[in-house]
Amino acid sequence: MRLSLPIRSTCAVTALMVVVAGASNATGDPGRGRLVQVSSDDPLVDCTADFPDLQPGTRFPASEVEPWVAVNPTNPDNIVATWQQDRWSTGGARAAGVAVSLDGGKKWQTFLMPNLTFCTGGTAFRSTDPWLSFSPDGTLHHMSLLLGPGTNAMVVQSSTDGGFTWSDPIPLVESAIPLLNDKNSLTADPIDSMLVYAVWDQLDLVNGGGPALLSRSTDGGMTFSAPAAIHDPGPTAQTIGNQIVVLPDGTAINFFNEIFFAPSFTQTLALKYSEDQGASWQPGGPAGPSIPVAAMLPTFDLVDPDQGQPIRGANFLFDVGVDPVEGTLAAVWQDGRFNGFQYDAVAFSLSTDGGLTWSTPVQVNQTPEDVPIVNRQTFVASVEFNEKGRIAVTYYDFRRNDAGPGALTDHWAITCNSRKVDCTDPSQWSGELRLTKKSFDILAAPLTTTGFFVGDYVGLAAAGNDFVALFGASHDDDPASLFVRVFDEGPKRKGTGNNAAKVQPLNVAVPRSTPDSGPLTSN
Repeated sequence: MRLSLPIRSTCAVTALMVVVAGASNATGDPGRGRLVQVSSDDPLVDCTADFPDLQPGTRFPASEVEPWVAVNPTNPDNIVATWQQDRWSTGGARAAGVAVSLDGGKKWQTFLMPNLTFCTGGTAFRSTDPWLSFSPDGTLHHMSLLLGPGTNAMVVQSSTDGGFTWSDPIPLVESAIPLLNDKNSLTADPIDSMLVYAVWDQLDLVNGGGPALLSRSTDGGMTFSAPAAIHDPGPTAQTIGNQIVVLPDGTAINFFNEIFFAPSFTQTLALKYSEDQGASWQPGGPAGPSIPVAAMLPTFDLVDPDQGQPIRGANFLFDVGVDPVEGTLAAVWQDGRFNGFQYDAVAFSLSTDGGLTWSTPVQVNQTPEDVPIVNRQTFVASVEFNEKGRIAVTYYDFRRNDAGPGALTDHWAITCNSRKVDCTDPSQWSGELRLTKKSFDILAAPLTTTGFFVGDYVGLAAAGNDFVALFGASHDDDPASLFVRVFDEGPKRKGTGNNAAKVQPLNVAVPRSTPDSGPLTSN
């Protein structure tokens, strides 16, 4: 398949290399890692490839948002990050950034993914939704959504040297508007290095519908199959946030938010599974029903606590993780059911039978209840298991916001050992670990059409018994940089008096804001 995006620009490709030393951890919190800034200067400062664009918008130079992170299973000190570089207000970015660490996250070398956008020797106007995954043999795969005038394409690149050099993009699909390919993710099978799964939704912006599409590689990422639907909820519905995890027995599970617009708006975290390495999906193939995890009930009203300006959280998205030994599954998302839909908290659900049944969602974030309601808002949650079965969950909130200028924001982590205690009991989670060194003003972050933005998702990966958290934060005059912290677990809990332990799900209908009728995108 050949990309028919605009002719390549003559703008020089920027290949920035920066070594960043770790900053000291001045918070006094436990955790073995120090806070390290991954990205710094703008690598696109010399690129003048501002070509005509159907949605020009506002560009935010030196902004790095929406990061993802992966750890090399053959060398846990080899950690690789990716992100959107120089975000546009109307969607996407001028390039995809990538950073490589060879010492467990203490120092990083930063580059740009080659041959994607005009500024990196490619032919697309914008790049978005970057995703990374390592195969068991150490091959690294990177997936991007490329945006051009009237066209959009999904592409995959591979690296065999830990993220320093990359293959040319392999196109998986290219579509002309009104078909929009959106919200992709890529999973290298953790058991078989030959298997790589790429999934996304394809929206029909005119006629409706948004099936989940799969393109897979059975030769280690050299070639990929033609896209095929693995779940299609119909013309008055769509999927979004497709993400595959693989159980220890090789079963592939694709999670997605299944959104129905008629007869009323609903969204449900759901799944389908494959026992034959992605050749077929159950139950019932593409037209069959999905297996529900839980209703997703965000408030859709995330705002900055001072002025009430919209903040772009993850209203339609979620994150999932799997225990690499026992196969326990966990899911997290933003949800308002725990407090009468006054604000979003982090919902958590667990499955011990391969995703067939799930625990009742509980609130696990430990945001204090003795702060103003607007400061309790919690958003963009991530989840991961380490090799010992300990679960980590990360999230942002405003608890340290004050009456001064700016909407002060922090990033937090909690953990629970799923092989020793019942993690569906919020009192069994550790005390919080503050991942940010100091609070940052989210109102300095890039502004999109749906609010101030640090990413629809952030990075969280396991490195042996440790966790690697990669997240965006504004600082000084920089709209958003990326920071990483490697940690093991939070401080020990003292008793069971934590706020989260007191909260029970509400099973009553509460009015809340809902989005206009679809389709819903996340570029």
